[in-house]
Formats: sequence, structure tokens, C-alpha cells
Amino acid sequence: VTIGELKAQPTVDFVKDLLTRLDKVVVFFQYHATADIVEAGLRSYGLVRYDGNTGKDDRKRYVDRFQTDDSCRVMLMQIKTAVGLPLWAADTTVFVEASWVPGDLEQAEARVDIVHGTPQPTMHYYMTIHGSVDEHQLRRTLEKSDVIQQVVNPAAAIL
Repeated sequence: VTIGELKAQPTVDFVKDLLTRLDKVVVFFQYHATADIVEAGLRSYGLVRYDGNTGKDDRKRYVDRFQTDDSCRVMLMQIKTAVGLPLWAADTTVFVEASWVPGDLEQAEARVDIVHGTPQPTMHYYMTIHGSVDEHQLRRTLEKSDVIQQVVNPAAAIL
């Protein structure tokens, strides 16, 4: 059993709670075994799964459905497939698994941050297990992201 699989059911419970007060949520994952558990737990919310196995013909249709269909409340998306896709129908993301590459996380978060070129307020949640290697690596990745932001845009750096 992987750490992602251990986090899958608590993630399902967390997303169900979020959906009591939100319309839509994007859930990001890395590994298919984790996504399979999350998908089974959230299927009743009109879930659409978009990953490396999603056929070319289905990609646009899945994104359009998430963006326009009120009954489709969850987009379950593999982190690496999120580049450039507009998912602004949601303002919240949940990462059941995180990439160790800061740019991957920023790209995924950015899918909901901009609506027609205008920034919108968003929330991004990262699921982790306290005291685990997963938590340690997530902290390191977020620290790297902060350092990169300080180098790229020193005026915006938080001191």
C-alpha cells in the first residue's frame, strides 16, 4: 500500500465535506491506484477522470463537461495532464498526491486561478500524513517553490 492509497479515503471524505458548501472541486493525483480509490468514492458526484489514459477525442469533452455541467462536480486529474487546461468552474483544488516538482504544482493550481484572464480567489489543499516522508517532501517542495518565486520576482517575496 502506498502513501497515496492511504490518503485516498480521507481525501474522499474531505472532498465530500467541501462539496456540502462548494459547487465544484478539482482533485489532483499522480498514481492510478490512488485515483481508482478516489474515483470509486466520488463517482456519485458526476466525477470526470482525466489522466494519461484519456483518449484524445475525450479530452475536450471532459473539460467542457466539467466547465458547463452543474451535475459534474468533481474533476479527478493527473497532475502532469493539467498543463494549459481551463478549469475555472472550480475555485478549489485538492492534491491527494503532490509532485516533487514545484512547477507541476503551480501549473495545476493555475488551472483554477484565472477566469477569462482575471485572477479569482482560490483555495488549494494538500493532503498529507503527519510525520511521513510525504509530509517532509511536500514541505521541501513548497520551500523550493518559495525560493524560486523570490529569485524570479524579488519584489513580491514575503519577508
